[in-house]
Amino acid sequence: MSEPPIYTLDEKEYDTPYYSIRTDYEDSFSNTKTPIVIDNGSYQCRAGWATEKNPALVFDNVVSRYKDRKINLNMVSVGMDAYADPAGRSNARSPFDGNVVCDFDRMETILDYIFTTLGINTSSIDHPLVMTEAVCVPQYSRKRKNNIKSI
Repeated sequence: MSEPPIYTLDEKEYDTPYYSIRTDYEDSFSNTKTPIVIDNGSYQCRAGWATEKNPALVFDNVVSRYKDRKINLNMVSVGMDAYADPAGRSNARSPFDGNVVCDFDRMETILDYIFTTLGINTSSIDHPLVMTEAVCVPQYSRKRKNNIKSI
């Protein structure tokens, strides 16, 4: 009789792109009305300036909120950073239910992450915002998302 195969549960390595906060906002975009384009999919989010050929950011559309017990701080991670810590990985959640945004706090966290990483360090955003959404989104969800964008 042969022995049954033994399977191991190896940790998966995630290739996370490191997005540093851009420093070209003041020089290139602050005095223009260049639109910010956000392709907000239920799995992946892409964002950047309309004048650039490729999106500046591409990340998984998840947010993780957890308490780091070593340093006793509440942590918030967005995108692939949510998978970096085991505690964060277990708390990673998408703001979507199907393809409709239901968790608007997480959606606001994702938008803050996008604007911060694009280098926008002002209290308001003076650029047009182009954001995709799924077909047949309920009116309530559309109104709530527009509220987030106008804050």
